[in-house]
Amino acid sequence: MRIILFGLRLGILFLVAVFLNCNIKKQMPNNHERWAQKAMDNISDTVCLLNKDGQFIALNPACLRNWAYTEEELISKNLVDLVDPPDVALAIVSLNAARDKQEPVQFDVRMKRKDHAIISARWSVYWSESEATFFCVAKDNWLQKLEEDAIQTHLERIRTIVECLGIALITTSDDWFIEAVLNNRFQELFGYYAADIVEQHVSTLFKNDDHSLKAHQLNIALKLSEDQKLLALECVKENGETFPGGVLMTLIRTHEDTRRLFHIFDMTGSDFSVKNMIEAN
Repeated sequence: MRIILFGLRLGILFLVAVFLNCNIKKQMPNNHERWAQKAMDNISDTVCLLNKDGQFIALNPACLRNWAYTEEELISKNLVDLVDPPDVALAIVSLNAARDKQEPVQFDVRMKRKDHAIISARWSVYWSESEATFFCVAKDNWLQKLEEDAIQTHLERIRTIVECLGIALITTSDDWFIEAVLNNRFQELFGYYAADIVEQHVSTLFKNDDHSLKAHQLNIALKLSEDQKLLALECVKENGETFPGGVLMTLIRTHEDTRRLFHIFDMTGSDFSVKNMIEAN
């Protein structure tokens, strides 16, 4: 969806070209130009042109609604004068990137309205080398920013909870190869860094006389976990030491594939005795 919206904003930038060849205060002589001017006047986003130094050289009327400044007040004013000080460096770097890479750039900054209110704006910027001009569309994304911040806060809370669990969490592919280590507890229990264990078979973590945990056994273990039963397995650390472990496994099914989420407990000192709970058929 963001790609689509970005594309739409870039489409608007073509309308901005109208500003380059005619003074927006002059009456436009033909229907096409009148249509373009009417569209520009009624777009809810702020559409503007900046010179190579970042000064405003043309704007549409939305600047009054969005920033409380008239077009006349902003002409010759620099963009960074409207950007909240903590975001000024980001705005400058983004404009330079658009000019240096000759590619459209999108960035979010907080803007200072004339009434001193702070809003969030998502800028889409394209640099025209031939015109030495930045074509810009600034969209008020205050509500979207609130939603994104709420999601980020929620994810950070989940991350904190996951890190505080006394359980090692890993995911494997459908064929039992480790894909991701989800928290630091795994390294505390097994001694492996994530980079050292990812792409290894999950059987690496469990003691077995023939050095492999059969898929047959894992399937039984998975069934036990689906029944909310804890499987007792002897776990093997990177240094070869072992500890009694409790393992639960959960299937994660998506429309694309299936993954397995392993919950591994250290059962040292627990009354839960470690024994082979899997009986071969």
